Amino acid sequence: MSEVNTIRVAICDDHRIVADGIRALLRHQSGYQVVGEALTGDALLHLLNDTAVDVVLMDLNLGEESGIELTTKMLRKHPGVRVLGLTMRNDIASVSELFAAGAHGYLLKNTSVEELCNAIRTVHEGGRYTAGEITERLLDRINNPGAKGTQLNDRERAILQHLSDGLTTKAIADRIFLSEDTVKWYRKNLLARFEQPNVAALVKWAVKEGVVK
Repeated sequence: MSEVNTIRVAICDDHRIVADGIRALLRHQSGYQVVGEALTGDALLHLLNDTAVDVVLMDLNLGEESGIELTTKMLRKHPGVRVLGLTMRNDIASVSELFAAGAHGYLLKNTSVEELCNAIRTVHEGGRYTAGEITERLLDRINNPGAKGTQLNDRERAILQHLSDGLTTKAIADRIFLSEDTVKWYRKNLLARFEQPNVAALVKWAVKEGVVK
């Protein structure tokens, strides 16, 4: 196996058994080498400082951390690394957020090893990759543009509800155990996605659409 053609992969997942399983699968595939595993965001950043990595397989739920926020932070320091989301979350909101954070692909954990390898190679070579199930959901969204409210994940819905209740950023952060910066990031993303000029307009839209009470 030529060292030049080998894609160096790092796995970021807070479940050791998942990371070990992916490593075992890729061990038997020619052209792929798992060079490290990280259970937390800090561990991933340390790994990237010490190890050459081509592609990071990024889970979105890392305990209390967000793989989306971590992707943004990671790519600021390591812009040459490609990020491939590998998660159980199949809602379009999460897909949009991860790509907006700079990721290059999105896969679900029910994927086959063949598709995983194809996705890794695709993003490594500069392309983008989206799981077939996600592509179908994206097409449904394009064909049904009025269904935006149904594309919110649980955390976004909770933040919107707290905003409609008049809570401050700090109060929301304390309530759902996130940093204030993370809440601000979600708020900014929601404003942009639903094309609202400010929080008041966003809340008004959410109430009208029945997203919040």
